[in-house]
Amino acid sequence: MNICVISGPSNIGKTETIELIDDIFKNSDRYISLYSNRSGKYIDFESVYRSDNKIVGLISIGDTKSDIENAFNEINTYNIDYLICTSRSKGKTVKFIESLSDNVVRIYKPYFSKDNNYNENLNINFAQYIYGIFLKLFN
Repeated sequence: MNICVISGPSNIGKTETIELIDDIFKNSDRYISLYSNRSGKYIDFESVYRSDNKIVGLISIGDTKSDIENAFNEINTYNIDYLICTSRSKGKTVKFIESLSDNVVRIYKPYFSKDNNYNENLNINFAQYIYGIFLKLFN
């Protein structure tokens, strides 16, 4: 399995960024949704998509090891080939993610204040950047 981790401290916007990435997958003709429990904005979720014969999983919850482990176990019933997830910068969540694969790419999330449209556009661009890295590295 190949893993791309959006990493950073709490309340920096990792969930918002992975929601934007999920939107890219959801709105693309390239992917078919197999599963999603996404129920609203800024609420942790898991999603699974298929493209050709590859399965991509997204996990937004990365605050505790048990949270991400439970989410991973739930979506890995689809035999995930690629995982995009969020995680704190250090600790048990990082160790758990690194135990899943020898191919882990970590991307540190910069903080974009939510006080104006300019910063919202920065986060949209950051999500598109991560999606672009995913395509180049793993497809």
